[in-house]
Amino acid sequence: MKKLLIIFLILSGFSCNPYRSYYFTHYHIIASYDPATTVLSANVQLVFIPRQEYHDSITFQLNDHMEIQSLTAQELKYYEFEDGRLVLYIEEAVMPGDQLHISLNYSGMIGNSLSTKTDLVPDPALGLILGPDQVWYPVNPYTEKLTYFVEIGLPEAYSLDGTGIRKGRKWQLLTEKPLGSIKIPLVTE
Repeated sequence: MKKLLIIFLILSGFSCNPYRSYYFTHYHIIASYDPATTVLSANVQLVFIPRQEYHDSITFQLNDHMEIQSLTAQELKYYEFEDGRLVLYIEEAVMPGDQLHISLNYSGMIGNSLSTKTDLVPDPALGLILGPDQVWYPVNPYTEKLTYFVEIGLPEAYSLDGTGIRKGRKWQLLTEKPLGSIKIPLVTE
């Protein structure tokens, strides 16, 4: 059922516009998160705008408790994901300013994240900030600024702390102003 939903989302236009010029790396994320179990499922459409040349591979960080269901990208030969390191091996060089479109589906528990910060440990009673230290979305270490659209489904008892637009049990956040990371401040209602 989950795979059918993901295929429907992709086919129904929930992706980054391939004809739009992006000046910064852009994330389009459709996700669901349950703070009680710390399970996150996400479909990420990423337009990666490199600031340096990549000839053989491009590396991203992603929580090592995630399981990748699918990954596609132009120029992709194959990928490896181990110990929180996602490496895309590419056929042709990617130059600064190019647009590399990446589509990624994954799920898993983020409770045991790579972060050592105790204030980011999930606690269903206190809420959680899904921040970059938890690498809950693929992060290239050389990406300084990014834009995003995030739609996240949450259990009824949770909401976002003063940000986003509520649509039923889903919340939408977006920014066209380039930021350093994507943060989702969750609170209990």
